[in-house]
Amino acid sequence: MKKNILNISLLLLLFSFCFSRVLRIATDPWPGAGLIYLARQQGFFEESNLEIELIYYSEYSATIKAFKSGEVDMVQEAIYDAVITALDGYKFTIIMVPVDNIGFDFIAATSEIESFEQLVGKKVGYPKGCIGEFLLYKALEKHDMDFEDIKAIPLSFDEIGKELDSGNMDAGVLCYFNGCSTGHILYSTKQFPAPNVLMVNSQYLEQNSEDIMKFVEVWNKSVKFYRENTEESVKIMTRELGLNSEDFLFSLMFHAPIVSCEENAFKFIEVKKTAMDLLKWIYTSPNFPQYSKKEILDLGQRIDSYFNNSYLLKYGYEIPCEKDRINTRVLLIIALVIMVISCVLLTGLKRK
Repeated sequence: MKKNILNISLLLLLFSFCFSRVLRIATDPWPGAGLIYLARQQGFFEESNLEIELIYYSEYSATIKAFKSGEVDMVQEAIYDAVITALDGYKFTIIMVPVDNIGFDFIAATSEIESFEQLVGKKVGYPKGCIGEFLLYKALEKHDMDFEDIKAIPLSFDEIGKELDSGNMDAGVLCYFNGCSTGHILYSTKQFPAPNVLMVNSQYLEQNSEDIMKFVEVWNKSVKFYRENTEESVKIMTRELGLNSEDFLFSLMFHAPIVSCEENAFKFIEVKKTAMDLLKWIYTSPNFPQYSKKEILDLGQRIDSYFNNSYLLKYGYEIPCEKDRINTRVLLIIALVIMVISCVLLTGLKRK
């Protein structure tokens, strides 16, 4: 009997060894990646008994390619790229929103352009095939315009900044780390939710769900350490990523704030809505001939299957439904009306 138990134990150990492996995480010059390096430096991964491998890529686009090719198991992507990855047929799960995007991406214009409407017929540079292109679409849509109203020129972020500085372009889509020395902001991701999402390869998740739970715990530890030791944390993160400390801190404070597990509730709702908005744009845009209407509609029906909040539940996280949010607004309005009426009645009584 004891021999059988020993054999079973050895088999279970062998099974665990075969199906668990090092968590390979793609990193790039981005605040969310910095927090992972901070966690490693502080020994949080070792404390959680989680073995990781951080694979650094100097360009964001390279992290997407690495995730699609299977080089890494986890990556942080803009929601735009997550939707495109899903349309390309890759299986993954979004487990949290690690970093917000509040004006990190923006549309800048020369001083001669005072309003967005003045861009009609003007040269506007944009990075084709990323969140910047969607930002331009949203800005045009808000101002009752479309791509045909402007001279849209696809360029890289660096090229757009140089063209704006040289005066060869009237406006362009940029991000905080790839800006320009002249011009002013006409529109940005402050106007609509476009946070980054943390994606895990579905096969890895199925075989190593406990490791993902450990990662989420480590993330929250790292967020807490960063908020309690901001100056020290920024020095560690920028040293690892090779970035300027002041610029990095500024982006963390104003453009790409870190999101804790507890703060993820409404972020999940926002990012789902943005995903559906992206699909609507892709469905109507002529820029995506590689995807059939049926594929886009099918993904829209399955979009919830790409989101999994179960790893956040231990932090008191619960996805509030839209009905609850509406009820809360109604209650606040009713309370405000009661306060106003009370003030009016009290004023009337005092006069008497």
